[in-house]
Amino acid sequence: MGIFDSGQGLFVPEKEEYRRRKDEYTITITRKGSMSYLKYNGIVYSMLDSEHPYTHSYHDYFLPLPLLYEKPRILVIGLGGGTIPYNLKRVYGSKVSMDVVEPNRDMIEICRKFLPKDGMDFDLLVGDGISHLKSRRGKYDIIMLDAYIDGNIPEDFLQDEFIGMAYNSLEKDGILAINYAMDYFWMYVYMRRLSRLFKVSRIGHILFGNYILICSKSMARREIKDRILRGMKPDSENAFLLKKYKSL
Repeated sequence: MGIFDSGQGLFVPEKEEYRRRKDEYTITITRKGSMSYLKYNGIVYSMLDSEHPYTHSYHDYFLPLPLLYEKPRILVIGLGGGTIPYNLKRVYGSKVSMDVVEPNRDMIEICRKFLPKDGMDFDLLVGDGISHLKSRRGKYDIIMLDAYIDGNIPEDFLQDEFIGMAYNSLEKDGILAINYAMDYFWMYVYMRRLSRLFKVSRIGHILFGNYILICSKSMARREIKDRILRGMKPDSENAFLLKKYKSL
């Protein structure tokens, strides 16, 4: 069962296994039953379930997107604790190839402690996402943006320049998927900017307050939904995901 689906873990103590403190932040890694949490100033940034690829958090909403392609090439901007790229590899294995861009070397070191041994089975690039898009020649099928500094998406990723670079760095049927967890009003401003180039849909996680903005170059909302619902075999763990994509 997922983290919010069972009361079995309520009385299991949460144990701290790692702490790094600097002037501007404190990062901890804790374990509770099958769950692991990476916290930044006490806020959960990443989580993993050792038994299942689904954490029942916003991270899961990225996982169905590779079903839209046969062997997708994926760029993840923002490593965090590695939940998204690690679980993508758990689900799809060698069917996906993936670059992950992260500018913070401290975060990379902590991620190595957070993920299981050999858990970073992807190409990790030290740097910022915009510079990577400027320098890369090939194109991606999916770009996933999950970059935050002190609870905010860096301003550069909210502007037309990044949106245009992402558009040009995607294949003709490519998808830009963005984790948005900031001011609700400004989300609509951002969606209007995105909609100048993309067909924009959204999926929301009420408990976490996150929205995944799904920005497609050519695929209509119905096509995205139908492909995912055909490709994902229903089970007790992914029922919540299928429900969300049915409502897309």
